[in-house]
Amino acid sequence: MKRFFSVISLVLVASLSAMAQEVPKAEVFGGYSFFRADGSSRIRVGGGDNLNGWNASVCGNLNSWFGLVADFSGHYDSSSSTTELSPPGVPGFPPLPAFSTKVKSDTNVFTFLVGPRFSYRKNERITPFAHVLFGASRRHADSEITSSSFGRVSFSANDTAFAAAVGGGLDVPLSKNLALRVVQAEYVLSRSFGNNANNARVSTGIVFRFGN
Repeated sequence: MKRFFSVISLVLVASLSAMAQEVPKAEVFGGYSFFRADGSSRIRVGGGDNLNGWNASVCGNLNSWFGLVADFSGHYDSSSSTTELSPPGVPGFPPLPAFSTKVKSDTNVFTFLVGPRFSYRKNERITPFAHVLFGASRRHADSEITSSSFGRVSFSANDTAFAAAVGGGLDVPLSKNLALRVVQAEYVLSRSFGNNANNARVSTGIVFRFGN
């Protein structure tokens, strides 16, 4: 009986050791990201709240379920619109020239966040995780208004302020050192020119795992 329990103990220790070896010491993520900006905090003329860009992060795992992550992202958008008005003609007078206005806007949003990540690794096929991140966001906007009657006016604005993100995602291992991040979705709270902005971010891409 003692020999039986000794064998069981050795098997359990070996299993725990194998499981520990499967946990990567570091994970590096990079991929595409979509950012839905809060429409109430628009920072450009002409509106528009959908931005496309990239998301990258580095996570150091302290054990099988807890790690520290540094997350970075950049999102961009450009838009332009033209409005033309033709004044009605007046009998006996030459026609008035048409009035046109063109609005062009460029916007970018960057986030720099750090915080804890919690992962569930008991299923070999999937690795769900959740995190809470804190840091800063930087917004920049360039707008230009060109009018056939009043000429051209341009302005730019910059703002750097507090930001936080709460969310999680799902990784699917492709090999020992590679995984597909099927989705990473977060609610992002940021300060935009003195106002709170409630945003959403969704990302997908590839995860490189080191130190398995």
